[in-house]
Amino acid sequence: ESLGRIEDLKPRRPFLLLDVREPDDYLRSHLVYSDSYQHIRLNRAFDYETREMLRLKNQAGSIIVMYDDDESLASKCATTLTQRGYDNVFMLSGGIRVAKLKYPESLVVTGESSIARLEEGELL
Repeated sequence: ESLGRIEDLKPRRPFLLLDVREPDDYLRSHLVYSDSYQHIRLNRAFDYETREMLRLKNQAGSIIVMYDDDESLASKCATTLTQRGYDNVFMLSGGIRVAKLKYPESLVVTGESSIARLEEGELL
């Protein structure tokens, strides 16, 4: 129960980055502030949304961005969520592959550093 209260004290971002690759790929590298979201959850009729997805769903000034390596999975996931009523879901063009090329040190967390995630207010 105390964990829930700590969670409530954390600043809420107006965006959600969802990495739809396999969890092992997420652990190897991912975008700063992103969460792992197993794309197979979308096969479910119920319980496919995370708490953060529900919090941001169709909220003014909020976006949900899905990404993978090369747009192959993220495009399908974004389409599925749009069909299920989301109007603020987007796909990261080029995926993490392009993000690594354009912003290799500031946007992508890799290796051991990916385990200790940055918290709000920390510098890259």
